[in-house]
Amino acid sequence: MTILLLLILGFILWPLIKGLWNIGRQVHRMRSFMNDPAEFMRREAERQQRSAGRSRSKSADAEEAHRTTGRRGKKIAADVGEYVEYTEINGTWESTAGERVDYHESQVSDVEWEDIK
Repeated sequence: MTILLLLILGFILWPLIKGLWNIGRQVHRMRSFMNDPAEFMRREAERQQRSAGRSRSKSADAEEAHRTTGRRGKKIAADVGEYVEYTEINGTWESTAGERVDYHESQVSDVEWEDIK
């Protein structure tokens, strides 16, 4: 009999109580919004900032833990790819509106191009 009572409490009454609690909380939030929308939005913004601060501190803790393990380095190995030399070109050109525009361009000079057919 005790097991049956625990099953009823655990699988029927607890989800029912939890659902009613959530509905009551939403009704309270709705009434709070209807009474003073500006105050409600201010409190919601503060709540979201506190929540974001907590998640930021958790990510900062994870980053610090990663930093202390010493597993930092290049993500791509040095033997992958090849070095390409380039030349930087500074210049100006005249736009269609007649104004001069300065630009900065990097030009690759030692790449062998291959046409794909």
